[in-house]
Amino acid sequence: MIILLVCGYTGLICHFLKKKIKGETVTEIKLYFHDNIKSTLLAFITVAVGIYFSTDYITLTYAEAFGIGYMVDSILNKWEPAQ
Repeated sequence: MIILLVCGYTGLICHFLKKKIKGETVTEIKLYFHDNIKSTLLAFITVAVGIYFSTDYITLTYAEAFGIGYMVDSILNKWEPAQ
């Protein structure tokens, strides 16, 4: 279960990196997650709940856990446009 959470949280970070590379955000990673702490905490909790309550988290693959994290960050952390 811990490795699945790490994969999910890695998905959160990779979504930030995708936004940074494409120029969709100009903030640093610490500020991206810190400036809007409510969305960040909601994203972290949602990843944990999503992994735990997936159909059968015993057979959940690392890629699926990563995808859950990536998707949750994409949905919940819609902040400022690039300047």
